[in-house]
Amino acid sequence: MAAGAVLFWPNPVPAFDAEKALAFATAISIWLGAEWFQSESNAESVEAPVLSPLAEHDRLLGQKLFSICSSGFLNFLKTHDLGVSWRKEQMDPLYNLSYLLDDVAHEFVDDEIQAQLLQIKPVTNKLARDMAYGAWPLRDNANLFTMIPDQQRVTDDWSKETSAKVENANGDATLLVSVIEDLFRILRRKGLVLVSAD
Repeated sequence: MAAGAVLFWPNPVPAFDAEKALAFATAISIWLGAEWFQSESNAESVEAPVLSPLAEHDRLLGQKLFSICSSGFLNFLKTHDLGVSWRKEQMDPLYNLSYLLDDVAHEFVDDEIQAQLLQIKPVTNKLARDMAYGAWPLRDNANLFTMIPDQQRVTDDWSKETSAKVENANGDATLLVSVIEDLFRILRRKGLVLVSAD
């Protein structure tokens, strides 16, 4: 830079030429300003992309799905072995979710979120069907449900069919938790703040 200054500085003369000095200082200022602006522009382009706002419909639907699945339902599916009895209300969110997903009004506008929802729908419907046809009240208690017939529960000797039914239901429950959690991650990444009703 000093070498450049010497080249542009006028030959040594006893008189100081303010006009040339001002022109030189202006050129240096413009050059430094351009360098600074370019470095700032590059820094801004590296930052996280600006999220496009979700449609109001998507926000409401995302929150509705979260409220159905956040009342301990996902934790229940993660931790409960469906070979053991459960309270009826612990599976109610499954039926609510299945009902919600079968309604065309409950589809996302955002393509990425809708694609994830389409991953959830068949798993939800299969598990709901397994529960509807493969579980029944425990003895005479309408609040407790089981997948194990009374005769097999007394002896702890389950048939291969019953074991397979319980294993499939547990696998479907685990898969459902995974795809729902993936949906919630996408919603959060797109800027939706999910608030639990609990």
